[in-house]
Amino acid sequence: EPARPPRLADLHAVGVLAEIREISRIGKGEEIILLISTLERLRLVGEVSSEPYLTARVEYLYETEMAGNPELKAYSIAVVKAIKELIGLNPLHKEEFGLLMERSDLSEPGRIADVATALTTAAPAEKQQILETISIRERLRKVLGLLQKEINISQLQARITKQIDERMSRQQREFFLR
Repeated sequence: EPARPPRLADLHAVGVLAEIREISRIGKGEEIILLISTLERLRLVGEVSSEPYLTARVEYLYETEMAGNPELKAYSIAVVKAIKELIGLNPLHKEEFGLLMERSDLSEPGRIADVATALTTAAPAEKQQILETISIRERLRKVLGLLQKEINISQLQARITKQIDERMSRQQREFFLR
């Protein structure tokens, strides 16, 4: 059964304008990976037409230059510190962060919030909520909460792994002693 064309009601009210940087196919299957670069946040204002494809009016949600704001700089530093802690706990994030750093300008607090959100394993709905947060201060605050949850999960995972390793070592010692 062919998929129906998307309707405006199928889309989130806030999204991003993005540029496709790279397209890769995984194996022989139908899966493809898109590497995109986000350019601007936007809000859907209304539908222009639905044929032959969906076209909509949008308003761009430009972010003001905030690099010099002391409060936002402090939030940004806290987010970067949390990212470093997360990378220390889970090396898988190091590679992801490296890829994001290659393609992102982290001089702006809003961009830092976006990169940090991308690093988390938060549910898509939580990530969408961050995307829809226009206030940079509020977005950074929410991202700090997401990062803290991610750090807590990584710490718990490390404790569980350590307990399993200790149990296995103890069982191996007992086996060899017998």
